[in-house]
Amino acid sequence: MGLDFVPLGKTLKIFIGPVNSIIHNKVKDFIIKLLKKRGKGTIKLLNQFNSVESLIEKAGTLTRVKAGMQGFIKGDGLTIFNNLIKDATLQANGRYLLKDGTLLSYHISKKTGHFTIDVTSPISKELTKIRFTQ
Repeated sequence: MGLDFVPLGKTLKIFIGPVNSIIHNKVKDFIIKLLKKRGKGTIKLLNQFNSVESLIEKAGTLTRVKAGMQGFIKGDGLTIFNNLIKDATLQANGRYLLKDGTLLSYHISKKTGHFTIDVTSPISKELTKIRFTQ
């Protein structure tokens, strides 16, 4: 018994079991390759940004803005944010408190439309904005 993908009309149905007579193997193989490729990239991306320090480091040279500092990274900001907060505590104000005292939150920039992670240092209380581009 295995997992089979069966295209029916405009939707793709998933069946478990031997339905080989109606399986389009090329479609199934294509989707499986696509899912495997996407999974590898996501794992690599999460390993690359396993801490706030690695995130800020990857942003390169930060520039000063009115609210603090900012840097840019290509990638999926929401996936990275969720990985960074997995052991954090949600505060009443909607921000996440990491074990080291760093505060994290996110928003979509009104000016650029970029997904942005806001990092507030526990020591300097300075805000660093990491903006994600595609």
